[in-house]
Amino acid sequence: MYVLITQFDLRPGALAEFVAALEEMDRSSRAAGRGLKALEVVRDGLIADRLVVYEVHATHEDLHQHRLAAPYLAFDARTADLLKQLPLVICEGLRLYPEDAA
Repeated sequence: MYVLITQFDLRPGALAEFVAALEEMDRSSRAAGRGLKALEVVRDGLIADRLVVYEVHATHEDLHQHRLAAPYLAFDARTADLLKQLPLVICEGLRLYPEDAA
């Protein structure tokens, strides 16, 4: 599995709309069978307008294709004005544990 962890710093009051856009992207991506296996969103306990998003994709290529697909492009366009700054990629790489089922 291939993991992407991204930090999003939102404009004040943008949380609900941003999370709704994430939920729509998640549903649409999974329905299209794009390789998105998991999407988890964590709200920072100290900075209310900061979210960390944890994505699991089947492969690196699936992540690449996800970023080119309509659900992601719609999410990107819908949320651009909700961000204080560009998202920060915290980590991107192969998951080591737990091992993937053969």
